[in-house]
Amino acid sequence: MRQPSPAEYELARSIAWELVMGYAEWLSTQAKLHDAAAGN
Repeated sequence: MRQPSPAEYELARSIAWELVMGYAEWLSTQAKLHDAAAGN
């Protein structure tokens, strides 16, 4: 397997970061909804 070029590496890293941050945001949203449903 060839090494990615610096540009490809940067692109992949930014996509991965977007996914991670989006997932973290989704998780916190789920937690808030759960707390509201539990009446806290």
